[in-house]
Amino acid sequence: MNILKSNILACVLYLLFAPRLFASGIVEPDSHKRVRFAECFNRPAAQFLIMAFDSPLGGIGTVPPSLTTLPSETPEDLKNLEDAFVMANFDIIITGNGAYADFLLNRGMVKRPVPLWREKIILAGPAEGFATLSGLDAVSAIGKIFEGNNLYFSLLADDRVREAETALRESAGVGDGASYPGYVETSRDDLSALFQAGDEGAFILVGEASFAQYVEAESFEPALVKIAPTGHFRDTYACFTESAGFRRIRAADAAKYMEWLRSSAAAKIISGFTIGGTNPFVPSEQPEAEK
Repeated sequence: MNILKSNILACVLYLLFAPRLFASGIVEPDSHKRVRFAECFNRPAAQFLIMAFDSPLGGIGTVPPSLTTLPSETPEDLKNLEDAFVMANFDIIITGNGAYADFLLNRGMVKRPVPLWREKIILAGPAEGFATLSGLDAVSAIGKIFEGNNLYFSLLADDRVREAETALRESAGVGDGASYPGYVETSRDDLSALFQAGDEGAFILVGEASFAQYVEAESFEPALVKIAPTGHFRDTYACFTESAGFRRIRAADAAKYMEWLRSSAAAKIISGFTIGGTNPFVPSEQPEAEK
């Protein structure tokens, strides 16, 4: 009976503490990959990594990395990504959300974020309205769109796109967007906002990778076309997690991968990568201290 009680107690303790031991890296099952990724907000960036970075990784570290995407779209999702035990699952965090990277840095959960690539921000709009704006730069096009009270979707949750919009409106001499009847703030993600903009005939500033995915999805006859590049970008960062120190083997492999991400080989993949024939990315200039 004592043996039975001991076995039951051991099982209970295992069920209570094993998940956190595995998550923290103190205990690792053999199937654990050595490099992990968490990604939030920038889905095209996650797809880019999975599609383009997977094949060269076999020779980097002990085991090819596991690519895990954690899109954060709700407060509960973000709360989970802020949890230290959840974060301990990952050696590298890759995110297109600078505010999230800063949050992790300020909490002492990651080391300084390293810029990897920049996604071009473009102006897109209804195909039937393209003729009136064709040949115009983004500033001139934005001016005409707002002055004509055309329907315009502003991506509420994307700080970089909002900054680009503000800069373009100021350069065009257009006042606060909210004062225009056609101005609509949307909390949708890129692709959902693009589909809605296509359905309703709205103009939108958006990442070019997201727009390329939209065009592929609507390959028969996309309702939206690219109007103009804006000269603005949104950045994607890699952060080496402080929790990797508990997993010396995985931490060593993660450091090798971080070094590779900043290499000319990675920059070449970024420069040559296309979605639907479009390259929406530009390699980031690496700070001298990080090279």
